[in-house]
Amino acid sequence: MKTVVFDAGAAVWSLDPATFGRTQKPGTPGQHLRDYYDELRSTNSRCILPSPALSEALAFFYSPNDHDTALRLYHEGFEIPAFDARAASVAAKLWKDHDGKAIVKLLKEKFKISGQCVKIDFQIMATAMIEHATEVLSTDGDIKEICNIVGVRYLHPQDCKPSPKALPTGPNLFENISEEA
Repeated sequence: MKTVVFDAGAAVWSLDPATFGRTQKPGTPGQHLRDYYDELRSTNSRCILPSPALSEALAFFYSPNDHDTALRLYHEGFEIPAFDARAASVAAKLWKDHDGKAIVKLLKEKFKISGQCVKIDFQIMATAMIEHATEVLSTDGDIKEICNIVGVRYLHPQDCKPSPKALPTGPNLFENISEEA
């Protein structure tokens, strides 16, 4: 069974934009991600949304109605583990073991993000490790770097491809076709 951790951007893309009165072209990374998300759920894979990522994702929904709808959908579709004392301990150990200050400096320069963003991403990664994530879905390059450092598989939403659906084969291929046509 897969355990997939969603970062904020991936979590936002996991929701159908039509729910919020928006449209999106078929074949976009967001559609690929939603198809992959549907497949994960249909195979009883664990979809994890760490609470720090939930906070970031909800910031994308400005109206109170959209915010409440998104929160409800996240609660329905994801496990949302708290960033608790255990997760804080793992994040601190990651920080210490991998020279967090140097990583912050590198990622701030490389991705033009704040040190606070990197620290939140360490919290997300700590949650991923506690939950035994098999992969982390994110739109953030700094998460990719942190995944590489700690040895967790990174997947960008544009690379999400659900398994091809099996085509019917064998003697039943034309079973439902009427000869009267």
